[in-house]
Amino acid sequence: MKRPLKISLVCALLGLAGGSRAGGEPTTEAGPVAREPRELRAKFTMTFKLFGGEVELAGENMDFSAKNLELTLSCRDVELGALLAFIDAERKWVVEAAGRVSGQARLRFERGTLVGVGPGRFELAKGSTPARLLLTPMPGLFSSYLPAAIRKQLPGFDALELGKTALLADVLRLELMARPDERGRVATLRIEGKPEDPRLTAPLATDINFRGDVVETVWKTLLLRLKIGGG
Repeated sequence: MKRPLKISLVCALLGLAGGSRAGGEPTTEAGPVAREPRELRAKFTMTFKLFGGEVELAGENMDFSAKNLELTLSCRDVELGALLAFIDAERKWVVEAAGRVSGQARLRFERGTLVGVGPGRFELAKGSTPARLLLTPMPGLFSSYLPAAIRKQLPGFDALELGKTALLADVLRLELMARPDERGRVATLRIEGKPEDPRLTAPLATDINFRGDVVETVWKTLLLRLKIGGG
């Protein structure tokens, strides 16, 4: 049986910033609203510097007394590699990733436990510098679907799937699902681009599908990277 992913209220709301470890001081805004006795609901907003960009956590009408929180995580110009680490922590698909992405995702806590991540969407801004991804070597990942004659004309596919050259993506979009779909996917990474090596030709447009327990992966990665403790 999996160990419950417990989180204290302080970790949920303040620990993510990590103080000086997160690269900036958080700012918060809270306004309690009077409800029934023993019940405290409030609007919450926090912004801080993280992963080279700006991150905001926000929620409305949250039940602090029961530790039931539903937050919107908004990111602006954060490092792609840091974001992918939450989804592909074991680097099964991507060894290295560089670029800046922005977007939002929902985080849900019930009685101090992280129970949901998503839906969410993060993407490379149009017209921005292409993202750079070095894929985990997987022979045949792309080329196995191509006739031999085409493979000879497009050697870039072999280089990409063997990790010999990186991919420069003009289009990059990461979508998180609130729950696994019928195929078991919890996230999809859409990439469209070409090999970094200009001598190679391989126009690529594909989706990378991630499966597994995204809640557990996100939480473990948070604890590792931000060094915050669970209650």
